[in-house]
Amino acid sequence: MADQACRVRVGDQVQPWPPRYWWLKRLSLTGTLFILGILAVRLWWGWVADSRLRARIAEYRAALQPIMPQDFVSQPIPDEENAAWFLKRAAAELKDNVELGPLKEDLRIGVVDRDTAIEFLERNRGGLGLLRQARARPRADWQVPLSSPVIAASPRHTREMRALAKAAFAAAIYHCQLGNDAEAVETIRDGLAVARHSGWMQPGMVPYLTGVAIEALGMSVVEELVPWLRITPEACPSPSESGPATHQQLRGLLDDLLDENWFQQAWERGVYGDRMICLDTLEYLCYGSTGAATFLAGGSTAWTALPSADWLTRFLLAPAWKLEAVRAMENCTIAAGLAQAGYWHAPQRMLPIASDWQPSSLPQALARSFMVLAPGSYERAIQIHFQVLAQSRMAALSLAIRLYQYDCGRRPSTLAELVPDYLMAVPRDPFDPDDGQIRYLPHLPSPVLYSVGLDGIDNGGVFDMSPGRGAAGWDYDVPFFLDHRALPNTSPATRAPASEAVEDDQQIKGAERQQCQQ
Repeated sequence: MADQACRVRVGDQVQPWPPRYWWLKRLSLTGTLFILGILAVRLWWGWVADSRLRARIAEYRAALQPIMPQDFVSQPIPDEENAAWFLKRAAAELKDNVELGPLKEDLRIGVVDRDTAIEFLERNRGGLGLLRQARARPRADWQVPLSSPVIAASPRHTREMRALAKAAFAAAIYHCQLGNDAEAVETIRDGLAVARHSGWMQPGMVPYLTGVAIEALGMSVVEELVPWLRITPEACPSPSESGPATHQQLRGLLDDLLDENWFQQAWERGVYGDRMICLDTLEYLCYGSTGAATFLAGGSTAWTALPSADWLTRFLLAPAWKLEAVRAMENCTIAAGLAQAGYWHAPQRMLPIASDWQPSSLPQALARSFMVLAPGSYERAIQIHFQVLAQSRMAALSLAIRLYQYDCGRRPSTLAELVPDYLMAVPRDPFDPDDGQIRYLPHLPSPVLYSVGLDGIDNGGVFDMSPGRGAAGWDYDVPFFLDHRALPNTSPATRAPASEAVEDDQQIKGAERQQCQQ
């Protein structure tokens, strides 16, 4: 009876009353199972991401590679032994002058008049003196605090160091123009010391690229000054404030230019710093106090209006972020070894990150939100690394040729003549796919050294110097001029280049040898 009371006749059919919606129960059950399945997949995905991340961190730890912010904290150095302390004081001394006229001009002999050069050197004597003291100290502790998120910290001291180095190179130009060749060489070495210390300011590639930019500027100054340098006999000491440069000074500068260890060490620190920043950013997004969605949006009001979605953002995207971080960290690890390659074409084939990388799966597409915070392609950075390396080697060769010319009364017919009295070996061209040497064309109207450039093809010294370009491009051969370039017609030089005629060298040698004997 009870069962009959729960049924009604509808037409020819007897149906339960009230109606029983079996489809709703089935839909609810299906939905529940689907959500449980999604949750299970999410938990499995998260376990895989966590396992891979922990394995990579353990691998880097086992290799004694820096991976956490505390790994990049330097040991404290007393101020009197700390090059960074002197560099910061030198930059402070120069900060009121770095935007003045002489530094806005080309760093070339004869661009400014004698009175302007003297005024600049006198006004900046204190800062340049502090810079000289910084060069005498091999260690630097920049005391830059590292707090999470490290990626949010602005690069510090980079602008000041670039201005300080440019002031030093300008001073070298002015010293040479005034005939103080010995001080010009020492001041170039001061500027190059800024480059070497700048690469250690803080983790990441920005300090490294700052140091490389300073080094490249220094190479252009060496190219400009070498043809003008007067050299005193090796046994004759040169005055500290004026006079020709000594053999010992030029060999010291040559050794600085051939010291490539800092290139590799600063590159590794920069790439490892990027890897640390990647991991630190990941941990901050997943576990930090600031909302992940807000952090990704850079504080956008579109996200801050939905704070309740923050935990969901983290829950859904954390595995994708972690897997993308693992991929980026692996690429950083590979990139750290690129600078040790002997030539450009080897790392070009090994580059781990393509600039046009596109996601090939849904998880990778979800990870794109993290890609804006992960390290990008190192293709351009490693290219710049080898370009400056080639310039440094050619600058060192130009100094060796200048010394040979002074001693022998002529330039060498081949670079092999420089070995072993001036160089241990002829430097290799980092862009030559066959690991060949830097090329030399001594018999041209304007003799040059040259690298084969990015294409790796020896075009016989043909280079591209387009109108408006201050230097040759790297698409063809890249020259390093051994004679001075044409000067602006409006500002004639106040002295003749010392290497323009061999007779000048002979006259200097004879007069100064007689002075030394007296």
